[in-house]
Amino acid sequence: MKQLLILGGGVSGNAALRLAAKLGMNARIVSDQDSCDPATIFSGIDAIIVSPGMHRNRSALRRLAEQSKLPCLSEMEFGFRHYPGTVLAVTGTNGKTTTTEMTTHFLRALGVNAESVGNIGRPLSDLAAEPNPASVAVAEVSSFQLELTQEFAPKAAVLLNLGSDHVDCYEGGMEEYIRMKMKIFDRVPETARIFGCSMPQPCQRHVTRSGNILSLNGQRWMEVPAALQGEHNLENLAAALELVLRLIPSPDRKALSAAVSSFRIGRHRQEIVREKDGVIYVDDSKATNPASVVAACKAFRERAPLVLLLGGLDKGMDFTELEAIREWVQCAILYGEASNTIAQSCVNYFPCLQADTFPEAVQLAARHAKCGSAVLLSPACASFDLFPGGYAERGDRFRQLVEEL
Repeated sequence: MKQLLILGGGVSGNAALRLAAKLGMNARIVSDQDSCDPATIFSGIDAIIVSPGMHRNRSALRRLAEQSKLPCLSEMEFGFRHYPGTVLAVTGTNGKTTTTEMTTHFLRALGVNAESVGNIGRPLSDLAAEPNPASVAVAEVSSFQLELTQEFAPKAAVLLNLGSDHVDCYEGGMEEYIRMKMKIFDRVPETARIFGCSMPQPCQRHVTRSGNILSLNGQRWMEVPAALQGEHNLENLAAALELVLRLIPSPDRKALSAAVSSFRIGRHRQEIVREKDGVIYVDDSKATNPASVVAACKAFRERAPLVLLLGGLDKGMDFTELEAIREWVQCAILYGEASNTIAQSCVNYFPCLQADTFPEAVQLAARHAKCGSAVLLSPACASFDLFPGGYAERGDRFRQLVEEL
């Protein structure tokens, strides 16, 4: 490959551009906003690199690229082909970022030069473009990044869970979404395929637990720190440890225990931002699908009845999954583009009140919350209808509004 066309700029596209320059390839970036002649845009091109945001359901250029019959690679695939180190990979509907961060944290504590890449923010191509890249890349991988992988072969990979998400992007609906997720195992040995604890598929497990006690290779090991307890955190922790053990079969248990104890969950993930008048306010803005909302409500069920803030950009998801939390929810305050859809799905589960603006939604939630309960910003939706900066901007705005109450 000497002449590359990169679809989509942004973080991934520009990382692919840097890697192409390092490899001595000629490359340029185009996007749907550019004026392109469909008859000549692919002339002289050897291969096309596709950024994950350029999905076929939303990008005319992506559809043209696939019709051109030229090789189309995801940015993740391009980075993998030119990265000299070892890759561990994480996918799933929920928990990917936390599991990726945990795995990297644990490996570093064991003396491994590891770096988190992929959907977590830093593209694999960016790491591959470095003069002396880290020896291990822990890659958070989305379904979009897996679509155009062909040679992607991590040393070990984990599929944490599967729930309704991004259904609007797949003509085959949930079935096609699951098929894309399963591609992570295409070139992974069976013994290195790890499934989340909530999934029925059998896999070789080195980490087991009884309550909050972990055992390692059949021997009692440690009690899980309070900050990591809760079913979703235990699932993420177990998966991260399994990945570490596929790379280092006999780790220093003392160092690994210290790493587990020192790990801290990132922001906007069930983060308590304030307590006022006996009510705690929780920023779970990263909860962008129904399954993650169920996990949050389970984690805070002792504070029931809960007040939920739900809404944002609808991704064609199944909000009837929220029936599972009806016993813990006092009411839901709805806002944003998906508010009507959520109301229609959930009106029989718990009262739904609709707000015209996000600040109004926060104020309504505060008025309805009872002493001893919790207000959860756990939206079940993407944020881009109101917050171009993503879930972090939404969470920061929630914190600001709560502090002003």
